[in-house]
Amino acid sequence: MRSRLSVPEVQAFETTTFDRVGWPCRVEREADLVRYADWCCHPGANQYFVPGAVLPTQCASLSFSGVERDLLQEVSRRTAAMTAKLGREVHPLLNHLAQIGPFRIIMEIRRRARVSALSILEIGAGSGYLSTMLAMTGNQIATTDNAQGLYLWQSLLFRECFGSRFSDWIEGQPTCTPDVQLFPWWDYLGMRHKCPIKADIVISNNNLGEMNPNALAYTLTLAREVLDQSPIGLFLFTCAGTPMHQEINSIQEAFRQRGFKPLKTSPFWVFAPTGRAIFSSLLDFGKQIPVYAQTGGENLISAREVVLATKKTLPVDMDFVSYIGVFRFFS
Repeated sequence: MRSRLSVPEVQAFETTTFDRVGWPCRVEREADLVRYADWCCHPGANQYFVPGAVLPTQCASLSFSGVERDLLQEVSRRTAAMTAKLGREVHPLLNHLAQIGPFRIIMEIRRRARVSALSILEIGAGSGYLSTMLAMTGNQIATTDNAQGLYLWQSLLFRECFGSRFSDWIEGQPTCTPDVQLFPWWDYLGMRHKCPIKADIVISNNNLGEMNPNALAYTLTLAREVLDQSPIGLFLFTCAGTPMHQEINSIQEAFRQRGFKPLKTSPFWVFAPTGRAIFSSLLDFGKQIPVYAQTGGENLISAREVVLATKKTLPVDMDFVSYIGVFRFFS
């Protein structure tokens, strides 16, 4: 497919940030996909497993309702079942927990919009845990990723979780709209000619700063078309990611140039197409993002009580980073 594309198209969707920092985003064997279950191995990660912990870049307090715990543990069990088929059973540690902030934001918007489901396009879904949680709670999901390894991981995870409700476009474009669909980046590029994807919300989290300027321009231009029929019509993110190509100021300018206006810039960012009337009540919750499905008087649950990983099912990074003292979960 790459051979059919023009030079600027290929350049725009190269994994340049991953390549520069040496992050392995391709695999040669299916068994190697287990590395994408989690890569929670940065200094300070242990701080997220103490009571009252907060993950600022994801707008997440890491204390959970019972419904959130059950949802995250179901994601963990499905991940373990899928990775066991690859030869090594792995439970995630932080990567799934880190999606609770964006998840809560989207679910709070859904509650305020008084709809039973949202259609969501996620650009660069990473390990796919956010889209998985959103689909498990009744939303319709479409995702794409330009990293070969992450795309293959998402495809296996979505199939494990959703079975016939999932469609991978590599196997052929679906004739109807499935609950969960994944399409490769060359099909994403082709959508400028005919876009079959419509969404209430577009989310592109932890990656806008890592995009080639042409990829960012394309994503925002297409997003206007994707959102144009929705009465909600929002583009959101909690973190711009590594500022390899873009700083937040240039990202905001790119939104303006492609016909978006900012609705919220703290503690997360939300943009809407210029000229669209958006109900302010959808977004007037402040710095404290509401916990999803918390019942009155319910005690919240700590991250350690949510995680299902044991010493035998830790992510593959843990042996190395524990040895050098970067991150010790069991200590």
